[in-house]
Amino acid sequence: MQRSTAISLFIAACLASLLTVSSFPAAAARRVAFSAAFSLPSLVAKYQTLEAKAGPLRNKKNKLQKLIKKEIEPVLDSIAGVGSNRSLAFLGEQLQHSIPALAKAAAKSMRKIDDVRAAQLLVGSVRPEPSLGKRTKKPDATRDYNDEVIDSLVTMKNADAGRWLADRAFSKASTEQLRVLCTVAERKNIKAGERLVRLIRHRNSAVASAALSALAAVGVDPYVAALAKLDIDNLDRDARIAILDALARCTQPTAIDIVLAAASSRDSETRTIVMGSLGLKAKSETALKGVIVGLKDGSPPVATAALRAIRNFRFKAVIPALIEGLGSLPNERLRIDALDLLTHLTDQNMGMSTEDWSRWWEMAEPRFVFAEKARGGTSAKRRGLRYFGVEVRSKRSIFLVDYSLSMDKAPGGDTPTADNPSKMSTVKRELTRLLQELPTDARINLVLFHAKPVSWKKKLTAMSAAHRESAIEFVANGKTEFGTNIFDTLELALADAEVDTIYLLTDGLPVGGEIQDPGEIRRVIKNVNRVRQVTIHTLGFGDGAGFLKKLAKENGGECKILGKKKAKKK
Repeated sequence: MQRSTAISLFIAACLASLLTVSSFPAAAARRVAFSAAFSLPSLVAKYQTLEAKAGPLRNKKNKLQKLIKKEIEPVLDSIAGVGSNRSLAFLGEQLQHSIPALAKAAAKSMRKIDDVRAAQLLVGSVRPEPSLGKRTKKPDATRDYNDEVIDSLVTMKNADAGRWLADRAFSKASTEQLRVLCTVAERKNIKAGERLVRLIRHRNSAVASAALSALAAVGVDPYVAALAKLDIDNLDRDARIAILDALARCTQPTAIDIVLAAASSRDSETRTIVMGSLGLKAKSETALKGVIVGLKDGSPPVATAALRAIRNFRFKAVIPALIEGLGSLPNERLRIDALDLLTHLTDQNMGMSTEDWSRWWEMAEPRFVFAEKARGGTSAKRRGLRYFGVEVRSKRSIFLVDYSLSMDKAPGGDTPTADNPSKMSTVKRELTRLLQELPTDARINLVLFHAKPVSWKKKLTAMSAAHRESAIEFVANGKTEFGTNIFDTLELALADAEVDTIYLLTDGLPVGGEIQDPGEIRRVIKNVNRVRQVTIHTLGFGDGAGFLKKLAKENGGECKILGKKKAKKK
């Protein structure tokens, strides 16, 4: 009887502690102790049961992910919620699990602990990557796990964890851990400047690139002297973009000198990147002089980047530079673009005659001022070829067309009718009309995409009679399938070095492909195209208008939203 009474009193005391007002620290401590003593063993036992179910599903990705999402993650979150040293230690053990998906789930649950101990365990669990820094289309469970570690570290708000990540975490870190720490510093805007400066010359290019990108994100002003010693040409593309853009935005007077020095590089890719960086400094006449030099560059990507950059400046020197470009830019498309910009800025149109423009400018220069708002009343002479209203002025174009199942529906998802045909039939009709009208010297390619891209030809092909007939037949015979693989399709189009204009038509957001997140697609394509300087026009039915508008704007193109329903007359 006494034993029973004692147990009852103990349980009553535990329950009373749980009901105590939470503002008392002692009560909170008692609740944690109670939870650790009574909840953790049962939660661990439940996890182990689910872990046994996960083992046979190791090679059945979809079923394993469903089990983890629905059952295992909630249990791991509950274990993290216990908040004891024992629960932390248990999760730390799971970070090393032989099934990568379970280790990734444990790393995700670590976010709920959010303290320096959890941060240390996460960094310590980073796994060696066989091809560190190299993007591959093959599934990479190691990189996938490390990316989850990064996401978890970025979401942590604990101040002690932040201070540790900014400094002591870098000591004795492995190569892979350094790359992770640099990426966290960039995304979390951690002030780890001194550590990052030391890493910009790291022997591993992925670490050096990550350090440069992070330094650009947190601010380069205090480190301009160190960056002046960099060999810009030997950096990878993303690092060059990040650091040159950061230097262009920098308030230190000597920073622009580093950017202008890179404009004289023998590497045309570096010169192309520099033009975009100079365009960020639109109030600087010094930067404008560098852009004007780029307009005269014999490399089409450099000249294209310079022409895009010069749009940002409002100095009189822009006008004579564009007039000269009418006769000197390396291809017809660029010369038409220069004429468009001239007519836009001046509200005049002398066609391609540099002599007429020069005579006009000689008289107009003393009183010329840039309008506060775009005039837009005068436009350059058009070739007349259009694709859903977007001008087709290039003779080196590739047309990417969505052949997903939803294209068989009418706009808005309605059942097609004679008055409201399917999106697919509308696109086939418009594209066939354009193919019939393209000049024989136009060189094009067609890519139909759903779960994967399917190309008409391996490279751009001239519009001979036989090729024209073949292209029309290719469009007509294409079959719709599941998926909207936008990223792989854009990547395929940009891989053709001859292409200078892309027309992307789709009716939805990305589904399938190496990258599906719209923001990440834009980021990667923008960086790839920073060197290629291909104009990307976008055309869209229905969903994804925001994504398509941003994609076009970031890549010098025009966006056209199709299939808008007209308001019914009352």
